[in-house]
Amino acid sequence: MPIGKKLSDLLNESNENVNSISTKIGVSPQTLYSIIKRDNMKVDFDVLIKLSKALNVSVEYFYEPQDVKRDKVAPKKIDAVEERLLKNYASLNQEGRERLCNYSDDLVSSGRYTKNNKPDFCADA
Repeated sequence: MPIGKKLSDLLNESNENVNSISTKIGVSPQTLYSIIKRDNMKVDFDVLIKLSKALNVSVEYFYEPQDVKRDKVAPKKIDAVEERLLKNYASLNQEGRERLCNYSDDLVSSGRYTKNNKPDFCADA
């Protein structure tokens, strides 16, 4: 399901509207209306981070398949370090993203820095 539809559904479920959320997150209502109207998968990552915090969902929720039920899994809160990493990742071009993923793969494969979970943001790079 594209991001615009998910955003529209979340607004309805939370009894919010575009104007109230735009004020809360500091993004123009036109930007949010555009996301809903375009209804595609390309949205500025900083806006998604703000929306996810305001609507109490994980950023990943916007990218989950349609059949995943949001209420079955508690939303994951991202901490400041994860937010910093995601912002850095989003600001890189494709080559930079691949290099970052390769570097993180090296850190994980060394075993020295792991908690037995691999970052999944590199899966599509």
